[in-house]
Amino acid sequence: MSNTELVYTTYIKTTPEKLWAAITNPEFARQYWGGHVNISDWKKGSTWRHENTNDNNAVRVKGKVLESTPPKILDGVPETLAYLTERHRLILFTKGEPAEQSAKVQRSGLQGFFEAIEIVPEKDTVTYSGLVNKHKIVKTQGWMIGNSPRSDINPAMKVGLNAVYIPHQHTWHMEHEPVMAGSGKLVILPAFRELRSHF
Repeated sequence: MSNTELVYTTYIKTTPEKLWAAITNPEFARQYWGGHVNISDWKKGSTWRHENTNDNNAVRVKGKVLESTPPKILDGVPETLAYLTERHRLILFTKGEPAEQSAKVQRSGLQGFFEAIEIVPEKDTVTYSGLVNKHKIVKTQGWMIGNSPRSDINPAMKVGLNAVYIPHQHTWHMEHEPVMAGSGKLVILPAFRELRSHF
C-alpha cells in the first residue's frame, strides 16, 4: 500500500498579529485549544512541540520550525517613539485579549517608550473617558494617534481629545468608518515618522 499524503488548507479571518500570537503564545493558545500549547523558541530550524497541559504536558505532535517571520514593526516607529518620549508622556492604549496583546507588545520591544500600557476589551467613549480620568490627561493637550477611525480616532474625539489619523492599507476592514468631527483637533498624516514634524 502506498503512503498517502494529506494536505489541509485552513482559512482564518484574523490579523497577522493575532494569528502569530495564537500559534506562538502558550497562554493565548491554551484558551481555545483545549489546554494544548505550542512550545518552541520559534527560530528557523528549532524543534516544535504541541503539548497537552491537562495531561502532564504529554507531547501530541512534534516537528521542526521551517520558517518563522513575526509581524514587523512599521518603518520609523522606534525612532519616532524615541523622539516623542523625550518630549511627551506616552501611553499605549490597545484593545484585545490581554495575554495576546501583552505578548505582542513584549515582542515589539517598544514597551520602554511608554509610561503606561492599557489593554481593554473595546476602545469606545467609555474606555477613553476612563483613560483620561485615570491618567489625569488634559483633554485639550491629549492626542490619540492611530490608524482606526472606529477604535482610535472617532471615540477619542467624541470625548474631547485631539487625534492624529495615520491611514494604513492593512487596517482591518471592521475598523473602517468615516472620520467624524469632534471638539478636538484632527491631523491626518501619511506615515508614523511624520509625527516628528508636528510634535
